[in-house]
Amino acid sequence: MPSKKVINIILNWNSAADTINLLGLLPKHTYNNFHTIVIDNKSTDESIKAIEPYINSLIFIKNGKNLGYAGGNNIGIHIAMHAQADYIWILNPDICPKPETLSILIDTMEHDPSIGAIGPRICFIDNPNKIYSDGALIFPEKGFLVVHKNNNRFVDEVAKSHINEVDYVNGSAILMRTKTIVDIGMFREDFFLYYEETEWCLRAKKLGWHIVCNSEATVYHKSSRKGFRYHYYMARNRILLSKVLNQYQLQAFKTEMIQITKLIGKPFFLNIFFITARLIGIFHGLITSPRKNVMPSISSTFK
Repeated sequence: MPSKKVINIILNWNSAADTINLLGLLPKHTYNNFHTIVIDNKSTDESIKAIEPYINSLIFIKNGKNLGYAGGNNIGIHIAMHAQADYIWILNPDICPKPETLSILIDTMEHDPSIGAIGPRICFIDNPNKIYSDGALIFPEKGFLVVHKNNNRFVDEVAKSHINEVDYVNGSAILMRTKTIVDIGMFREDFFLYYEETEWCLRAKKLGWHIVCNSEATVYHKSSRKGFRYHYYMARNRILLSKVLNQYQLQAFKTEMIQITKLIGKPFFLNIFFITARLIGIFHGLITSPRKNVMPSISSTFK
């Protein structure tokens, strides 16, 4: 039986060096039936000029504006579906997968057709034995509090249980089954950045798909500073998610206020900067109504 077709999607935004590094790692995969789409999300630096020499036969899409994580990746998903991909692997540029990672993830999916999406273990690139995430749990009743399983624990401290059901897997390295996308649609584009993969996975679970993490498969990611954009969208989208799901909206607001209190101990400038971002995000979350027609569906011809 021929191997299943995988299309990788790399969404670049002012991260050419990381994207080029990832493009150099992909040919080392032990799984070889894959193609790659690189999408530039209207970078404001010299990303396009830097990346173009490394594209060769790959598809390179240059967006006319920054569509966010959801909108940018949805373009790649559309192309992948038209190319009849069986699986779509979304990779952030700062992800560094081990050569066997994709093979392990595909094998897991092939052995269980009820799995709609799967994620690998994510470790820190500057501390490879330290875990960032083995998938994540979300607690709506606690204001959509997110807990990354085994976060900041060392690999040898964690009991070996390779395949675990989770609420969602990190969007930096999520392998999605095409049939699941056909069933539930793509990412909601009104989230723009953060929580879109969370909402997608919760939507899939609601329709009976399983979301899992296989800790035998590993990728590494770079830690990055969390700036204004991060704090704004995390606050806004936590509240927006509560509205989309129509539950625990008061708890989401309370959780955000708790997040603000945690920022008080930071240096004065960062304290004001990040708290301002959170407050604006909370305000916009409260006044924003979930938009309709923001979950692009897939034509039945792809079924």
